[in-house]
Amino acid sequence: MKRIYSLMVMLMLVVLPSMSQDKGIYIEPNMMSPMKFPSKMLDSGYYLKLQNDTLDIHLPYMGETYSPVFHSDGLNFKEPVSKMKVQTRKKKESTRTITSLEVSHNGIRYRITLTTWGVGSNGDIDVNPNNGSSCSYRGDQLEIPVKK
Repeated sequence: MKRIYSLMVMLMLVVLPSMSQDKGIYIEPNMMSPMKFPSKMLDSGYYLKLQNDTLDIHLPYMGETYSPVFHSDGLNFKEPVSKMKVQTRKKKESTRTITSLEVSHNGIRYRITLTTWGVGSNGDIDVNPNNGSSCSYRGDQLEIPVKK
């Protein structure tokens, strides 16, 4: 019994610090690639932030809409994530993390895939709404800004 208890304590000492280091994902895209339109460079001010199971997104969208929704504010919302799956793949010199998530806003379900290599490198965003064509973004993965 003592072994099980000490094993659980040691496991918590290893797991808890790694959980507290999870700072989320913040990407500022500079390129947009819609499915049926040419790629486009983006101005600054757009971002995607995933932190504490909440998605905060401010991105332009260009694509076909199969079923229009009235009162839609596009890809400008902050909503809780309903499903999330994280896969980490280590290669020789880098670690790639693929985060797949689902979020709903104004009756639209978005499947979003984030591919990241760590702060200071590129980050890819693939957005697939259930009522339209997909759109991809590429940009810089940065530290999450601290609000003042």
